[in-house]
Amino acid sequence: MTILIQRELLRFNGDGWLYQFGRLSRTGSDGNPIIWANIFESGQVVFGADPHTFVPPITAALMHAALEREIGYLRTELVTNRASVWRGRPAYRRYAALTACRILYTLETGRVAPKRTAAVWALRRLPSVHRAIVSRAIARPPGPGSSRSVPCAVCWSTFNAASRRRGRDLACLRPPQAAPYARSARRQRASRPGDLVLPPPPDLRATLLAAWRTNNRVTVSLVEHLPSALWDIVVPGAPRRTIRAIAAHLHNARCMWVKTLGREHGIPAPLRVDHRRVTRRQLVAALKRSSHGIEALLKLGAAAGGQVPPSRGYVWRNLSLDVGHVLTYFVAHEAHHRGQIVMVARQTGQRLPRATTDGLWQWKTDAAHE
Repeated sequence: MTILIQRELLRFNGDGWLYQFGRLSRTGSDGNPIIWANIFESGQVVFGADPHTFVPPITAALMHAALEREIGYLRTELVTNRASVWRGRPAYRRYAALTACRILYTLETGRVAPKRTAAVWALRRLPSVHRAIVSRAIARPPGPGSSRSVPCAVCWSTFNAASRRRGRDLACLRPPQAAPYARSARRQRASRPGDLVLPPPPDLRATLLAAWRTNNRVTVSLVEHLPSALWDIVVPGAPRRTIRAIAAHLHNARCMWVKTLGREHGIPAPLRVDHRRVTRRQLVAALKRSSHGIEALLKLGAAAGGQVPPSRGYVWRNLSLDVGHVLTYFVAHEAHHRGQIVMVARQTGQRLPRATTDGLWQWKTDAAHE
């Protein structure tokens, strides 16, 4: 069992299997995209969010860097470091042979599979001498009696054979100019006639942008239809806060987020408005400008695999930067203040017209009149 906590991994290690109750301890973060990809390919979510919503995108360059590191680790233990305690451990030599097969499998297919699956795949492609070694690694689990299952020297020759077959030095891989790693490979192929083939996941970028534009239209419509008499009404219990100030805050908050998350990535932040003096006409124009800034943030995140890239200016860290959370946070913030404006109008005896309050929820109708 592997537990993902945002960008951390907690491993359910062997000792943990003895306990039904208790608390798992942190074993550190694992930034290995091979593990992430393996979870995407075969993992089942028992509890919590889908890993796709917060694990960073796995690009071809990232995957090849991970494969290079894996080869480096194994080269050190089997070849470079003659004093390594792992050289004499049969279980590690078996692990190394199977890992070589999985690296070759990923290079050939662009996918990540369990080691045994990759080893069976490699049996049909490696020279006969290496097929024998891989067969022994598959058949002989580590433990008593397996001390001669995978000889160290032959194990390393499996890596060299895989390297020569691909025409490249696996320890010096260069990231290819390829498409990002396909984390939904299972959906893209049918193994047997009659298998259920799911369609590729839809591109939700257009939907995200349309949802934000609808939210912006609702906010702008409310500001446009506020009676002039309400503009300077003081919020009960907050003598320094007016309807004007609440409405201006919607724009100024957008400006703050665009500056915080987008400035380092080339997105210009709109100018703020004076919450004490801005007119309705000025604020409507400003809201349209800041809406474009939020759209730019969502496009930035969509282009980066669904995650707004981190920035030094973002120190709050209480908002996950996947585009789904970013969008819902902004929409929820504005919905809160729209409701606040409606409530203040009622509290002060200046209820908004029915058409204005109904317009807060007639999103589809508003979209048709864009």
